[in-house]
Amino acid sequence: MSNLHYSVLLPEFINSTLIKYLRIMRNLLFLLFLWPLCTKGQDIPVSLRTFKGNYPKFPIDTVVSFPFINVFERTLEEYYISGLPTNLIDKEKGIISTGFTPFYRRYTFEQKRKLLSSVAYVVVERDPVYPPSIVMGVFETKLTPVSNSETRVVISLKEPDARYVDNYNGFEKQLKVQSTGVFEKNIIQRITKN
Repeated sequence: MSNLHYSVLLPEFINSTLIKYLRIMRNLLFLLFLWPLCTKGQDIPVSLRTFKGNYPKFPIDTVVSFPFINVFERTLEEYYISGLPTNLIDKEKGIISTGFTPFYRRYTFEQKRKLLSSVAYVVVERDPVYPPSIVMGVFETKLTPVSNSETRVVISLKEPDARYVDNYNGFEKQLKVQSTGVFEKNIIQRITKN
């Protein structure tokens, strides 16, 4: 009797119904628990995702009609006012940089081609399932004297990084991020302000 399977003891109708039910449960469990692990990293690459709003071309590269020393001081002043920490200040090379900085209160999302916050420095791809856990980057300004009364200003967001991180399950999802142009505009306005 120990070698008999339970299916022999059950009527055929109950046996087939039970098997169908178990298959459905197995598929549901797969979808709920294993699907995120199987599809990890198989979505659209970050480099191919795009924002729909209109943003300036980056990096911002312009020439202003002010001497280098004035431009350098005003740019440094804008970094201090913005609240972003400066990691590198090199007057000889004309570089001011934030270092790798978190943008916790300085990021926003798009909604119908518009920014939800008009003062945010970076825009992050909105994912309804995976909100950003990390939003970081490096703002760098490179100043080069063109003449005694003109200075070339190049402002860029380098190494932008936005992602959702689930440390418990060991899952990460990279999110698209780029500058909104607000920080760059603030610097240019500060430089050209009389």
